[in-house]
Amino acid sequence: MATFLRNFTVAQITALATHLNTAQGTEGEVNSVWNTAIFQYLVQPHNVPRLIEPEASPPGSASKVDLVVADLVPLRDFRVLYEGKSKAGDAWDTVVRQLYDYGGEVARGQARKLFWLIGGKGAEVRFWRFDYPAAELYKMQGLKWERGAVRFVQQSQTPTYRIDQNNTEILGILLYLQANT
Repeated sequence: MATFLRNFTVAQITALATHLNTAQGTEGEVNSVWNTAIFQYLVQPHNVPRLIEPEASPPGSASKVDLVVADLVPLRDFRVLYEGKSKAGDAWDTVVRQLYDYGGEVARGQARKLFWLIGGKGAEVRFWRFDYPAAELYKMQGLKWERGAVRFVQQSQTPTYRIDQNNTEILGILLYLQANT
């Protein structure tokens, strides 16, 4: 059976998830999983000049986002923001707050007002759609894989997916993001 990470077996994903959910699993290791997935689905398939920027600062900000997918035309047009934590690191509430704040900083500094957010914590992941409409109110909606399709849910109802238990859901959402990024 294939996994959402190309060239990884189910056994390898299971072992990786087990490690990431221990105190020994580092933020860097969590980020490497999502750096790989982001490259495979959101950079490599697109025929545009696109980069993954680690520790990127939104325009006019001192904040540092763990990973950003940015188109180079227009220059540094942020498409995806990713923030990761080790299992022993900050709580999900902190990850959500950081991504929300980063989203606002990015939206205020670039023409594109709609983009995607990904949060990783240990072997878990969550996905969101971030929109900054003209009304000056941020809108962060969770992505939920349900009956073979992505559905937007309230931010507070965003499901948490585990890399070793929710391959179908993670793959479905990544393919959705690939088609819409």
